[in-house]
Amino acid sequence: MSSYKLTDFIVKIVDNQQVFNPCDEIALVVQLKVLEPVRVRGIHLKVYGQCYVYWEERRSAGDSNSTHYEGKDNFIAERKVLWGQEGYSPEEQLLPAGEYTFTEQYILPKNIPSSYEGEYGYVRYWAKAKVYRSRWKLDVTSEEAHFSINGVSDLNEYPEAQEVVIRSEQRTVCCWCCKHGSYNVVFRLDHRGFVVTGPVIVMAEIVNNTSNYLTATAYLVMKTTYKASDNERTSKVIIAEATHDSIEPDESDVWNDPILIPPETHLTNLGASTLIDVNYEIQFLLNAAGCNCDDIKFKERIILGTVPLNTTLTSSLNTATEDCSQHTPLMPPPSYAECMTPGSPHFVKQDSLPSYSDVQSYPLQQEISRT
Repeated sequence: MSSYKLTDFIVKIVDNQQVFNPCDEIALVVQLKVLEPVRVRGIHLKVYGQCYVYWEERRSAGDSNSTHYEGKDNFIAERKVLWGQEGYSPEEQLLPAGEYTFTEQYILPKNIPSSYEGEYGYVRYWAKAKVYRSRWKLDVTSEEAHFSINGVSDLNEYPEAQEVVIRSEQRTVCCWCCKHGSYNVVFRLDHRGFVVTGPVIVMAEIVNNTSNYLTATAYLVMKTTYKASDNERTSKVIIAEATHDSIEPDESDVWNDPILIPPETHLTNLGASTLIDVNYEIQFLLNAAGCNCDDIKFKERIILGTVPLNTTLTSSLNTATEDCSQHTPLMPPPSYAECMTPGSPHFVKQDSLPSYSDVQSYPLQQEISRT
């Protein structure tokens, strides 16, 4: 059989929907035109969800040898026979000429991560179909139909999300062996868990009993860790920040400020990722003008999710899928282009922080028609 006997072999998502939530049902349509009868072993549809990481490391800049690190987690690998026998049967059957349309409904699992594109890895979802020929001939594969997942993360499932954070410190400004007085700060977060669509409220009280000006800045930092072959690669980026005017000597300042979370921000751990960890922290920096050695800096981990604290979840699915509760995210789904665009300029390697301005599955149910 030659591939020219098969044309218009495509997989489409009904209504061209490109973004889904866990537990959603996806309607897939496979179309195929057979110009003349051919013998095939079967036609299969496959749905994939994959987390993949990869990077290289060299011991030194001039070293030509590099170590490759790679990790892969296929958390969805669902196959359905559209035509022919179950399994990869060696038996061939005659596929008559005509136009074929196969319609499938697939229910996404509950605990799957959000789509993600990063510097050293990704989380992607797609579907494709394949015509299996004899063992001595090449199989024919359709184009891939990609879609994105808008993950769900319940903040109530994190025990530490309810924690109140209170930090305090006092520092004496002492440059060139001359004391310039002292300043103190009390920093507070009412909890560690925040909805990804809402702000992070930062509270602080600062008393400046020095002869220097003080500057306070709060940063929202995203830390991404890629895991492969017993090794890790980390990148950090500042995704939001807030600051006040300088505090004059013998003056004070009070913070009760919202740090707005950018709309494209991912969930903590992408909701359910195994190879890519996404975590966040609030950094609060207090700097005395002209004397960086006497800075105060607090770092506190926070959790970003979709279901707010103290919210009771309910299921809206029928009994056939009662173990896959429908949790509707509060965040609007990102566009397909936002999920699948690689090489974001906001990602930087290791601990270098740029400024803000730089910066398992359910069975497929089949319907078939042929004309």
